[in-house]
Amino acid sequence: QITFSFLGFVMSVSWMYCIASEIVDAVTMIGVNEQIRSQILGLTVIAWANCVGDLVADTSVARQGLPRMAAAAATGGPLFNVLICFGLPFTIAKINGDNVPISLSGSSLIMIAFLFISLIFTLANLIVFRGNIKRFYGIGLIGIY
Repeated sequence: QITFSFLGFVMSVSWMYCIASEIVDAVTMIGVNEQIRSQILGLTVIAWANCVGDLVADTSVARQGLPRMAAAAATGGPLFNVLICFGLPFTIAKINGDNVPISLSGSSLIMIAFLFISLIFTLANLIVFRGNIKRFYGIGLIGIY
């Protein structure tokens, strides 16, 4: 039983990886054919597709009566991914003595500016409403996006 359960888990992860990889490749191909910049694709289609699983899981957790756990998962999962997926490779590169050049174009600077605007909006909202998230916050984040 345990062996088949483990093999089933490994197989499902493998299928999800293969399907996700093909979807990203297809979207990248469409972007290259239509001359859409990779930053725009990453910000829209690929980011939305990456969040569908979290949306389904967090919605089901909230409907089961655990809204705080869903909110923590909605913020904690992407935060963990960003810190590990970006932080770890850069840290390893710096430990090895490599220099990692980062080029910032106009669209990258605009995205960084809106990131900081949303972070300041979130911080102000948490301070003003003392950690209670209101509908206004969600509407504001959608507007910033």
